[in-house]
Amino acid sequence: LGTGADAFSPALPMTRGMFLTVLARTAGETIDGDDWQARAVAWATANSVSDGSSPGSPITREQLVTLLWRVCGKPADWQWYPQVEEYERKVLVNRT
Repeated sequence: LGTGADAFSPALPMTRGMFLTVLARTAGETIDGDDWQARAVAWATANSVSDGSSPGSPITREQLVTLLWRVCGKPADWQWYPQVEEYERKVLVNRT
């Protein structure tokens, strides 16, 4: 992970805030400076990608897939990955 202008930390886990930053930048948002995480969370909540909770927590595979699904417009023909937990499937199906 790029954790600074001149720092790379490949052993660190990616947090929810870091992944929201990746998604926001992919969508064309400029996310930088000391408030990068707050700006990424603000983008995610404004675009119904995330509720913004726990941005400092490591992101799970299920959370990552859920966020990608939302960014992709919640496609109805979503093919479930076999290892997605039942709880996460229910969350995905019941989200609007």
